[in-house]
Amino acid sequence: MFSFKYFKRWWKRVFAWGGAISPRTKKVFWGFLFLLIISLILTIDLIPNQLDLRVGQVSKNDIVAPRTMTFVDQEKTKELKKIAAQSAPRVYEEDINVNNITRKKIRSFFAAIKKGQVVPAGDEKKEDTGQVISQIQQEFGEEISEKTIVLLVKAPSDLKNRVEETAVEIMDRKLKERILPGDLARVKDELAQEAMETDLPKEYRLALADILENMVRPNMILNKEATQKRQEEAMAQVEPVKRTVRQGEVIVRKGDVVTEDDIKVLEALGLQKPRVNYLNIIGVIITILTITVMANLYNGNNRFGNCQNY
Repeated sequence: MFSFKYFKRWWKRVFAWGGAISPRTKKVFWGFLFLLIISLILTIDLIPNQLDLRVGQVSKNDIVAPRTMTFVDQEKTKELKKIAAQSAPRVYEEDINVNNITRKKIRSFFAAIKKGQVVPAGDEKKEDTGQVISQIQQEFGEEISEKTIVLLVKAPSDLKNRVEETAVEIMDRKLKERILPGDLARVKDELAQEAMETDLPKEYRLALADILENMVRPNMILNKEATQKRQEEAMAQVEPVKRTVRQGEVIVRKGDVVTEDDIKVLEALGLQKPRVNYLNIIGVIITILTITVMANLYNGNNRFGNCQNY
């Protein structure tokens, strides 16, 4: 009672001006104060606790899940989809033009060889030799060695023709197989082996292997659209990685180092840098205001009715 008396005196001193205020204004003031207090009480839970944790930071408190929630781990799901897309078989189509193009290239190469000058053994014709080599390499690439070009330019015509026909025969036979881009290294080894098994002189067998290895191309080309479709189908079959956090479960314990998985859970629960849902708060305030106004109107109507009864 003693403390209440002091509070009452303080209240009168603070609101000494209250006598000059009309009863209507007092009602509006108390109504507004009541609305403010009730709104704060009912919306305090709608304002989330602010967390701003980072990976590698030490947690100062235990962080507990406020509710049970199942969410999709987007990063792990995305990683599994990427693996599925990479594992999906590629779709290849046969390029029927490769065989004809490669045969023509071999023929053109030997035609250029036959047009070249016969390189003599003396040093006085080195410039002519270099010019022939340069012209052939510019047209057919620098992969074919100078040694092969010089050997074939100097070779007798019948031996040139044997090497040419053997190259075309071996290449035609090999290109009847399916050659994927990833098979190219193996195919080159097989061509070199076949070249070394011919009855040509050894140095010409080496030249033949050099030509075949540098002329061969994959005859299976990637169908990008069909491959992309298969990859999309493979990704669609990947089930989302889901994780369930139960109410009361400790997400991060005090003293633990925060990990990326912890951040994912906190973000899914809306605890990491949460956003205030202002629409919910406004909705609660409007509801309280509506109830208050309706209650006042109801009381006013009752008083008016009582006055009429008198």
